[in-house]
Parts: sequence; C-alpha cells; structure tokens
Amino acid sequence: MENASKALIIAGSLLISLVIAGALVLMISNLSAYQGSNIQNTREAQIQYFNQEFLTYNRKNIRGNEILTLINKVVDYNERKSLGTEAADIQYEPMTIIIHLDYRSDLTLRTSNELFTQTDYTQNDNNNKLGSIIATCQAIEKTYTSTQVISKLVTNITNLYDIDDSNTTQVSDADKLYNSIIPRRVTNSRIQAEGDVYKYYEYTQFKRAYFDPVDSGLKYNNGTGRVTQMEFKMTGKFE
Repeated sequence: MENASKALIIAGSLLISLVIAGALVLMISNLSAYQGSNIQNTREAQIQYFNQEFLTYNRKNIRGNEILTLINKVVDYNERKSLGTEAADIQYEPMTIIIHLDYRSDLTLRTSNELFTQTDYTQNDNNNKLGSIIATCQAIEKTYTSTQVISKLVTNITNLYDIDDSNTTQVSDADKLYNSIIPRRVTNSRIQAEGDVYKYYEYTQFKRAYFDPVDSGLKYNNGTGRVTQMEFKMTGKFE
C-alpha cells in the first residue's frame, strides 16, 4: 500500500508538472502571438501614416506650388531614408514622382531663358532634375535677397525687358525701375538679372498651374504596401 501511495503521489506530481508546463507553453505562445499582432498593427499604422503623407497630394486640380512641396518631400525622403543608413534595416524603397508639362509653352515668356526645358520629368534617387530646378530658384531668391524682391521684378518684367534697347529713354526708365526694386547690396545689373527674372517668371507660372493625377502612375511596393510612385499631368488651367 505504501508503494502504491508513493506511486500515486509521484504520478500526481508529474501530472501537475505537465499541467503547469502546458499552461506555461500556452501562455508563452499567446504572449508571442499578442506581441506579433502588436508589431503587425504598428507596421500597418506606420504604412498608413507614411502613405497618407504623400497621398494627400493625389487629387484633381492640385496647384503647382503643392506639387513643388511634394517634390521636396520626395527628394528629402530619398536622401534621408532610401539612400541612408536606415535603408537596409527598414527596407525603404526610393520614391518616384513623374510630371508631364503638356502645356509647357504657357509657362514660358522667352525660350532662350527657359527654366523647364523638357515636357516630361522623372524625379527619383537617380534623377534630380526637378530638385535642381527648385534649388536654382531658391538660389535666385537668395541672390536678390528674398522671394518678395524677385517676385516684384517678375511683376514688372514687361517694363524691364520688353523695350526697345536702342531707345535711350526706355532703357533709362527700365534701369531706374530696376534700381528702385533692388536692394543696394545686390550687385547684379538689370541686364545681368534678365535670365534670372525670366526663369523665375516660369517658376511662378508653374506654381499657379493646375495638375491632375495620372491614375496608372500611382504605384505601391508589393511587399510593404508603401507608395513608391506618383504621376501628374498639367491641365492647362491657371489660377
């Protein structure tokens, strides 16, 4: 009887141990599943947040100034994330933005001073032409001390440059007008500023233009679900 009792006690202890072990395994399994679910939910939330930051621009009648903001976002994203040290760890993919300027002639006053020299532009980590155009105009703003100064030159572009260069009175009036707009520390003369003013006129026109998204140009990464490409076309409408 004593041996039988001991056997029962041992069997009971083993059973209790197995129950406890099973409970621990189940608890660990549930905890892992919970953590995995949390990680997945966090990733999905990050993807939604990321996409929304760009998809807010994917709408009809978007202004050119907003397109410029989007281009800056793409340039910044590609530089900081896609091509940076984080890229390998987080699996970021470079973004692409495509712009079609079918009404490019409406942006330009003088073809010899064009800012946008192409009808189609692709901006990504291998091509930075749109980013360079923005940088060029930012440099022009800096040269003439501010956006307000160069914008005033653009507003007066006809009186400054659409004149008879052989008419001394017109030339003198144009020089006086230019000097009344330009701060003293700006050393560029009216003639030296001509190319910059015409380029900035085109930049201003681009900001005023309206664009529509190209539906087939919106693309996502099949693995991560992140937006990887956006595409827009100029509508020919201006504010």
